[in-house]
Amino acid sequence: MLILSSRYRSSSVRGIVACSLALVFLSGCSSRIALPQQIEDRNYDNMYLRGVFNWWEADAAYKFTKSGPSQYSVKVQLIADGQPYDFKLADPDWTPGLTCGTDETSDVIEVSDRFRLDCGAEEIGNLRFTPSETGDFLFILDTSSASRPVLSVSRVSQD
Repeated sequence: MLILSSRYRSSSVRGIVACSLALVFLSGCSSRIALPQQIEDRNYDNMYLRGVFNWWEADAAYKFTKSGPSQYSVKVQLIADGQPYDFKLADPDWTPGLTCGTDETSDVIEVSDRFRLDCGAEEIGNLRFTPSETGDFLFILDTSSASRPVLSVSRVSQD
């Protein structure tokens, strides 16, 4: 049996403690965070307008289609009954990084507003839109800023 002097044991313990602390701090650095390149790699090609008007389903009639280099759109017919439509934008699987709404409890979007979406937060609130008249509305998703895409709604004119 090897008996170490108290001086040697003391320095060994300090070394072990120092190494342990270093490992704890270094392991904290390895946690996953959203890096800018990960955010830029988001693919919005399979996004749907999902809300009370389609039972929150990924319905083909509500799928955004590419309408420009970083722009997607979908045309939806809405009834003006004075009640707001709650909705979010999401892929078919409600993938956290591709589920977009508001970081508030709910936000109201007006025609011609440019609303900056929150995508990927742990809790995403519903967006709300209340049409002033019954008709077709174009929802436009601008993804030129991958980290915070912008949604706008416009009335489609009836010719």
